[in-house]
Formats: sequence, C-alpha cells, structure tokens
Amino acid sequence: PLHGVEEVKLDDDDDTSRGGDLASTAGEGDGLVPPPTPQRTEEEERLLNIRRKLEFKLVSKFDSLSINARRECWFLVDTRWLDKWMRFVKAGGEPPGPMSTKELLDQKKRPLKGLEATIDYRGVNPMVYYILQELHGKDRSPEIMRYKVDIYEMDVPGRYKMDIIMGPSKKARIKVNKIKQKWEKWDRDDDGEAEETCCWLTKEHIEAIMWWFFTCCNRKGRPKYSKYQPLRGKDDDASETASVRGSEQGGTVEMQRRPVPA
Repeated sequence: PLHGVEEVKLDDDDDTSRGGDLASTAGEGDGLVPPPTPQRTEEEERLLNIRRKLEFKLVSKFDSLSINARRECWFLVDTRWLDKWMRFVKAGGEPPGPMSTKELLDQKKRPLKGLEATIDYRGVNPMVYYILQELHGKDRSPEIMRYKVDIYEMDVPGRYKMDIIMGPSKKARIKVNKIKQKWEKWDRDDDGEAEETCCWLTKEHIEAIMWWFFTCCNRKGRPKYSKYQPLRGKDDDASETASVRGSEQGGTVEMQRRPVPA
C-alpha cells in the first residue's frame, strides 16, 4: 500500500530505501554519529511508554487506506520520518522530531526528481496528518496535498485547502490534548503549588476555561445574544413626549403622552 502508517516496516534493510535504518547509515561519509540516548528516570520512562501506547492507539484509530475525495485529500509525508515515528511507538526509540517535507522538495518548493511512493513518501489522511503534527510539531516547509498518492500530480487548489484543513485540524487538537494529560505534567512553582489568582482558581484553570470557550469545536455554534435595549429611567419617560397621528373618519386626531408623575 502507498498510504497509511500501519504498513511501515521496521525491518527494512534495503539500502536504496530512504526509510532504511538511520542508525546503521549515520556517520558514513558525512561525519555524523547517532545521538546518545538521553538518561531518564523510571518515572520519565514510564510516562514515555504511556505516550507511545496512547499515541499509536490514536493514530491507528483514524488511519485509513482510502479517503473521500469530495472533502479530503492525501497529505504526503517523508517515509524516513514515518519510520522514525514507528520505531518510537513500537520499538522504544526516541521521538522523531518535527515533521518536514524539506527532503522531498527543491529550493523552489518543487518535488525532487526520481521520488517513489512508499520508498520516499507515503500518504496519510488529514486526520492522521494533523494528529502527528499536534504530537510532534512541524517546521516551515510546505504541506504536500494531493488527491492521489503521487507527488508529481497537481496540487490541491488553494480554494479547497481550507475546507479540507479546518475540520481535521481542530478535531486533532482536541483529541491530542485529551491524551496528553496522561503523560504531561503542568509546570508548578518552586514550592510545588500553583499560584491562586481568585476564588481558589489557578492560572491553569483560567487558561483552560478560556481555551475551551474560544476554540472548542464541540460547542453548538456561537453564543447568541438578544438585542440590547437600554432601560429607561423615570425621568426620561417623564420628559419624553410623542405625537401619534391617525385618521379616524376622515379626520386627524393628535395625541400627546402626558408626563409621568414623579
């Protein structure tokens, strides 16, 4: 398959594949060596393992081998990055770092020549793409959006991109924020307690409420308010006069509002 993340293999020894073992090829001819594995405490390793499991479970839930071309497209991702991500979630590797398409494009943001699907890039649906982006970030390289898993096909027209992006990007942010709570710890003051601002609410509480109010897409539309009509005081009513003209049997009748007694 050319698409999805489930089919990414960890035991690919083909030297021609860009998704090969990076650790075995690092340092050959370029003077680079694999970075050392950071030292972690037992608690940090436990939380990292929780992240691996939840991350893989969330991506697998939304992964697919097909899309609805009327409202979706394929996002092409560098196979090397997907290999590193698969090693992270399935083989205890390190996080893959931010997503990037730099290795697939030239200086003019055009696809390099000779790229092949599966070997150099794979296609993922919008939901999977934005879940991975929320989890690991992305650099400033452009997104590669295609209706077919072919980097040399025509790009998705700009007028359709926003419709494709809006829904999945918001939904992915909500889904990722829910599972992040399982392994992330909020920063606290040196004394281990959060600073209270008002009514036993901490800064984190207020930020969470504001984020939900302004960004949560589960809310049914925007809040609606009735038309504002200022209240009138007795003095205003007493001083106000109005003329009402009407016709009655061919004649004109004038009525005047009398002042309201104080």
